[in-house]
Amino acid sequence: MSMLKKLHSRNFFVFNLVLVGILLGFGLAFTGFSCSAGKGPVVKAETPSASAPLSNLAASGALQSALAIQDAFRAIADNVLPTVVELNVVENAAPPAQPWRPAALPFLLWPAR
Repeated sequence: MSMLKKLHSRNFFVFNLVLVGILLGFGLAFTGFSCSAGKGPVVKAETPSASAPLSNLAASGALQSALAIQDAFRAIADNVLPTVVELNVVENAAPPAQPWRPAALPFLLWPAR
């Protein structure tokens, strides 16, 4: 097939149509999301919330409870980590009678017997 016939074929047209649709979809999605992102106040994670300021006393209490939980986990890890596990094979599994075939599409992958 000559190059000119390939460029005028139906497959080439469908390919270009799909490619243009995908590019247009991505372009519209990016411009649509970028234009809508600027509406409204921007709140960063680093900025403290003005509605519920934490006092130093509450923050220190929270810190103390977090440290207590951390110490409890460390104590558990010290007791649990030095363990020895031994596995023994009791019985070998028998191979399956037939090879596994997906039930959804058997007609596409294997011929009927």
